[in-house]
Amino acid sequence: MDKSFSDILYEMRRKNDLNQEDLADLLQVTRATISDYERGKSVPPLASLIKIADKFHILLDELVGRNVNLIKNEKINRVVNPTVNPIVNPIEKSEANRGVPLYPIKAIAGSPGGDISVKENEAEGYYDIPEFRSSYIDFLVKVKGESMSPEYQDGDMIGVQKINDLAFFQWGKVYILDTNQGPLIKRLYPCEENSERIICHSDNAEKYPCFNISMSSIRNLYLVLASFRIRFK
Repeated sequence: MDKSFSDILYEMRRKNDLNQEDLADLLQVTRATISDYERGKSVPPLASLIKIADKFHILLDELVGRNVNLIKNEKINRVVNPTVNPIVNPIEKSEANRGVPLYPIKAIAGSPGGDISVKENEAEGYYDIPEFRSSYIDFLVKVKGESMSPEYQDGDMIGVQKINDLAFFQWGKVYILDTNQGPLIKRLYPCEENSERIICHSDNAEKYPCFNISMSSIRNLYLVLASFRIRFK
């Protein structure tokens, strides 16, 4: 049976050696409020849920008891272990059908619904990555900047899959968004004040505050399935 939010909150708090006062200080509420959360009498607002998930280093879906395996696109279930450090073999363009293309981040921007394959001439290289052969990774992108550190650091490679249904999000997951303002790499959450907008969360939140954008400004969407730092064979 799936666990409730109250059960998960209690277990995660105890697992992290926190008392109710500690969690109350984090959320700037009273200890009695935390007690109500753990007894199932009330639930926190979205902003507090995000803080709790970040504190416990879990996805928002996991915190609220959602089965993260029950997702709309079954292809996404086949996610490459994000901790892998694969041997990466550069290959010739003539053998590109065997490899995964690496695109500069600017190549992702395009017309709504545009297919990345139309920009094949912009690929910076092709890589044969054994761990990716049975996955659904469409292409690689190199991370720039520190907004998603420490998990995604400047220079890391990320493997992504294009999502054709722009109305479908796995909350708490990292995506590349092709927007009217250019491409973004962010962790996404729902905006409880406006269902037509989404919250873009930077893991390095101290330097890069969260913000929200309109879903209508997203032209293409790519789910990040894996990240790694290359070591050549």
